[in-house]
Amino acid sequence: MMNNIKTLGIMVANPILDPNRFQPYAEVASQEGFDRVIVFNPHSVHLRNKLVRGYVYNGTRWSRQSIPFPSITYDIGYYTTPAMTQMVRKIKETRDFPFITYGLGNKWRIQQTLMQDPVMERYLIPTQHLTDPSVLESMVTQHGSLMVKPINGKEGKGILRLRSDGEQLILEENDQPPISFTYGDWNTITDQLRTKGNFLLQKWVDIRNREGKIHDVRALMQKNAAGKWQITGMAVREGEEGRITSNLMDRGTPYPLDPYLKQQWGRRKARKIKRELERFAHYLCETVERLYGRRQAELGLDLAIDRKHRIWLIEVNIKPGKIPFQDVFHLTTPEARVRTPIQYARYVTDHELNQPEIAQPQPQLQS
Repeated sequence: MMNNIKTLGIMVANPILDPNRFQPYAEVASQEGFDRVIVFNPHSVHLRNKLVRGYVYNGTRWSRQSIPFPSITYDIGYYTTPAMTQMVRKIKETRDFPFITYGLGNKWRIQQTLMQDPVMERYLIPTQHLTDPSVLESMVTQHGSLMVKPINGKEGKGILRLRSDGEQLILEENDQPPISFTYGDWNTITDQLRTKGNFLLQKWVDIRNREGKIHDVRALMQKNAAGKWQITGMAVREGEEGRITSNLMDRGTPYPLDPYLKQQWGRRKARKIKRELERFAHYLCETVERLYGRRQAELGLDLAIDRKHRIWLIEVNIKPGKIPFQDVFHLTTPEARVRTPIQYARYVTDHELNQPEIAQPQPQLQS
């Protein structure tokens, strides 16, 4: 009898001080056919006994219980330490503990994985891992200006720009005074960067709009109740004048896609750009699943449009923030923000539980 109970797990990173804040998950899960919800963190998982301890909602109230592994789990946690990351990885490698989404690794692993697909080549910005001064010298010599990004960064934090200015190289970071280096002093520049962390070097792509502001596109891609990828929303992120990033957590502003593209490019060109954005977004999601061999429930795609109308992939996010885009994407209630992933979780329980590893044919990028 217990095996017939459909349980939705919600895995979080931190101790659960107030389970009532997860009420929207419980209410939507009930509407979508789940019998109960358990909210837990990785420390509460007992793999040997196949039990999870957390707060269970059975339709009327929350109570702290230990129950068997959930039927399917939605991981919404952000794990910041290597120990916690390793713990989560071990849980997700457990075959009897299925999830609707799985990790992709750091930015460098994602870049290397996507490079295995020949179609992706024209969308991937040339990137290298900063391992020694010779890599920096090669990238600057080849591309001139670079974006310097933390290999595990998020929300645009810690991103720098390295640009040539005559006999000097200028290292820029939002809200910080620029630092000047003698051109060719690769060791000093590398040492300076390494004091800040582990970085990728990426060719700087000119994605300034007509007003000179940095802008890009965020596409929220989600699996729906039929297990198919859908575009839940696409929006432009525009950075403040003079800033090197457009991230909303760093004073960027979201705008609806269609009117923004029309204002920048004109109606006909805007339609063409939007069609390519949509086609590529679907292709990319299918390619990620194929190359990693694991299902994904939602992906936040950061896409760039340069001044020659070429589209580039900036980043793939497995846990895309929805609140900053809630008005543009019409996800203005907590229930709306979680409904589609929970609908997909129900689809997985009915159709995919015996197939935790996804095997998909080669996707096609239609022209």
